[in-house]
Amino acid sequence: RRFEAMPGGIINGFAEDRQGRIWVATHEVGINCYSRNHRPIDFKGQELLQRLTVLDVCMDGNDLWIGTYLNGLYVFNTANGQLRHFETVHADLQGASVNAVYSDSKRRMWVATSEGLFCYNREKDNFKQMAKFTYVVTDIDEDSEGRIWVSTQGDGLLRLDASGQLKSYHHENGSEATLSNDIVNSLLIDKAGNIWVGTQSGLCRYDKAIDNFRPIDLDVPRKAVASIAEDQDMLWLAGDFGVLRYNQKEGLQRFTRQDGLVSEQFRPNAVLKASDGCIYYGTISGFNFFYPYQIKVNQLLPPVYITQLEIGTWHTEVGGTWHLPKSLTDIEKLDLWYNEKVFSLSFASLSYCSPEKNMYAYMLEGFDQKWNYVGNEHKATYTNLPAGTYTFRVKDS
Repeated sequence: RRFEAMPGGIINGFAEDRQGRIWVATHEVGINCYSRNHRPIDFKGQELLQRLTVLDVCMDGNDLWIGTYLNGLYVFNTANGQLRHFETVHADLQGASVNAVYSDSKRRMWVATSEGLFCYNREKDNFKQMAKFTYVVTDIDEDSEGRIWVSTQGDGLLRLDASGQLKSYHHENGSEATLSNDIVNSLLIDKAGNIWVGTQSGLCRYDKAIDNFRPIDLDVPRKAVASIAEDQDMLWLAGDFGVLRYNQKEGLQRFTRQDGLVSEQFRPNAVLKASDGCIYYGTISGFNFFYPYQIKVNQLLPPVYITQLEIGTWHTEVGGTWHLPKSLTDIEKLDLWYNEKVFSLSFASLSYCSPEKNMYAYMLEGFDQKWNYVGNEHKATYTNLPAGTYTFRVKDS
């Protein structure tokens, strides 16, 4: 098992305090706390906080800012147990769902509700509305230029600059320089300043030259990226495919429940990279944690072989009624007659370690315009091909 699991309910977020304790936002039992070695910790005020439905958490010094469902915003002092409920400071926070909370480089606190984006004024002890929208926010981030990026579930990305000017980024059909989907789950700014976005249709990277995003093609059949973390120039992506270890030079490696994942249904932006390097991912059934340096990567991709040819409903055999002169693994070229309009090729990978994790993609060059990513399906069928010469390719990842 490569990933450690903490089974439970829906996990919406994480925060780490100065002592290295991990505070976990849950849907059913409010706030939980764990030690550095991942053991549950009781804390003062626990009973009250566990009555809440918590959507996000964020540390500010010793204060844990807590966004809740229909119960506004709380601030919990992790050192002395004092709890404050922001219910009268701003009318828009009364009975609101606070979906995201963020502390920027200037220690300004940003709060997103269904009414928009707010910034906390510490001197006046109130909130100023910075943007108005009605979509659910999953993530708030700050880039190296001090601009605030807001990820929404349906309205793409919003960017707020220092002057208060707001710019939006949306998916544009037919464009190669666009967000892949307006449902944006997570945003990560890596150590080099690159901006990566996980949407319901995959991974995107910000291209500063065109001030827009370019989708990154991942060799997986299900594309949704729920959350992103970075370690040693590697991106760790959690989504409908499980967990991917990815960079553009080395490609990707996929991890699934067979590697210890408690679930493959990850919550949007429920991710934390702790100060000791441990990465946490929240799911609908608890959370996983792991140290990337402990993940051993198999650099050798297993070979894939053609195992069966079907012509219509006939299963061909060497020396049979159909003209198959020798084993498919030894044949480089096949000729089909004009009336053999339907044929299928089956294939298999020689990977005996978790074969259920095999992810296939195939392409018939001369006919297919791009790779067909089919997960663990291992058959390709073609009908009514025009006369011509084609090359069948298949790969495993």
